[in-house]
Amino acid sequence: MSHRNPLPLGVKPESTTFSIDSFAIREYRMGMLKGQDIVILMNLTAHSEGRLPYAALGEKLCMSPSEVHAGVNRLVLAGLVDAEARRVKTEPALEFLKHGLKYVFPLERKGGLCRGVPTAHAAPCAKGVFAGDGEPPPVWPDAEGRVRGFGVVPLHRGVPAAAQKDKRLYELLALADLLRGGRARERRWAEQRIEKILKTAASEVSP
Repeated sequence: MSHRNPLPLGVKPESTTFSIDSFAIREYRMGMLKGQDIVILMNLTAHSEGRLPYAALGEKLCMSPSEVHAGVNRLVLAGLVDAEARRVKTEPALEFLKHGLKYVFPLERKGGLCRGVPTAHAAPCAKGVFAGDGEPPPVWPDAEGRVRGFGVVPLHRGVPAAAQKDKRLYELLALADLLRGGRARERRWAEQRIEKILKTAASEVSP
């Protein structure tokens, strides 16, 4: 009995290997990202109007210039940021934030109750959107924080301070936390908000 060739005529088996290798390379590059890189990505989304020097960006995000420089390079390698313009690539960034962020950087609790800066569904940007469940709110631990809740691990140690200096960045970092560990309805809402912000930012810089 003859067997049919599963591949169309003219298509070599090597093409399947290439596809798998390309996917593996992309996944490997995504795995190279650090939490601080997502903070940088969110800042580039919030402020797409120009390129700040690495030193100024580092001071703004409570990072060293070398941390910011290395983070931008990783974002470029992952295909999330344009190297020359240093602007977020809208569609790849959306795909990663919606489908990859919660697996690469899942939201984790940090100890018990503490003082801190409210995030996720407890952040100001989500005020009145979701009904309370009776539990303490999630907070980024901060000794000077005004809200008592259960601590969650921020994407970078400088997040609480950086967020309080920049309202737009704060919103995006809180939305990112919803994507990292929110319930299904919360994630959908955060996805819609981030998509709107990203596409608005892209339209503002388009020629």
